[in-house]
Amino acid sequence: MGLQAVEYDIFEFVEMRCRELKSDVTADVLFDEASGLRKKMESHRSLRFHAAWVGSLIGLLGCGAAAIEISSSSLNGISLVTSGAAIALSFWLGRFFFQGERLCRFNPAKSAQQKFEIEHSSLLDEVIDPIRHSRARLAKLSSTGEGVAFTPTSNRPIEKHLSNEALDDAWLPGEILHQPIADNHATAAYIVILMQEIAKPASSSRDKWKRYYLWHQESALVMTLFDRAQDIYREDKIKRIKARVAVRMVVEHFKDCRERNIKVKSQHGLAKDLVDHLKLEASRLEASGEIDYRESLLLERVGMSGTLKSGDPAEPSSVKNDAPESWFEQLLSGTNMQILPALRVEALKEFPTLPEFIEA
Repeated sequence: MGLQAVEYDIFEFVEMRCRELKSDVTADVLFDEASGLRKKMESHRSLRFHAAWVGSLIGLLGCGAAAIEISSSSLNGISLVTSGAAIALSFWLGRFFFQGERLCRFNPAKSAQQKFEIEHSSLLDEVIDPIRHSRARLAKLSSTGEGVAFTPTSNRPIEKHLSNEALDDAWLPGEILHQPIADNHATAAYIVILMQEIAKPASSSRDKWKRYYLWHQESALVMTLFDRAQDIYREDKIKRIKARVAVRMVVEHFKDCRERNIKVKSQHGLAKDLVDHLKLEASRLEASGEIDYRESLLLERVGMSGTLKSGDPAEPSSVKNDAPESWFEQLLSGTNMQILPALRVEALKEFPTLPEFIEA
């Protein structure tokens, strides 16, 4: 049993939890309600600013009037009450808008009411249950480049983690449920880091690779996951195309076998099929002008490097590329470390409890 960190943007996390909870209310509804709450928060902050300004002015006037009365020795009961009332009003305004806000957001007396100030408060409370019970962490991304930690997948700086009392804030939806606006560093962005348990079966049967979870998903979904996994050979276009062709070919072969109720080919048989698929894709892309002749030659060869197998008997066996299809066999077996981890991260965003190998 091992652990793997999966990183969600806040919208992705809410979407995933709504699916898990089988809720009829979508993530879009919660985000729309949070948008309405943000307007209320902005209105309150505007009033608080003006109250602070007016309260300070009244307090200064009251203190000034009292000072003048004292210096002129004309202090009487009416002026004393008026000055005192002005000073008291300034303090009350400050307390009402500053202390009152905290009571509104963290009032224990409201425990019998909705936890959050949105209509679907109870759903959001269920959505963030993994965060409350430390199975996941809610983090605010840093907009300055400095942070207390970094995200496990995208390596972005984290400004702070939200936990404990922060999760009981009645205005929490207004703080976290909004997508960051491109190039707007003032907009807070939140992510959720979820630790998934990865269990591998004890069985070591020769056909175990046929139970690898990826080969039993819908082809369209797998290719969507691949396209989202931008770290797969990010800097090498031909290797990325080659990996994509291989993944698609295997998924479609397994689908065809299920539909026709026929036996899955051996790894060696699939490696031979890959040769034909790569040649077809190389010809198609060259004809469309997406790759040039040299890139076409690299793509049609099974070896991930794209170079020909060495035939020089004087060359050490360690550099002869004796097994150009080894990366593909690792892919089939679920052990390829250049392609599969990034796909796994994306798959767990859709299915958080998906095992790596299905039951026999």
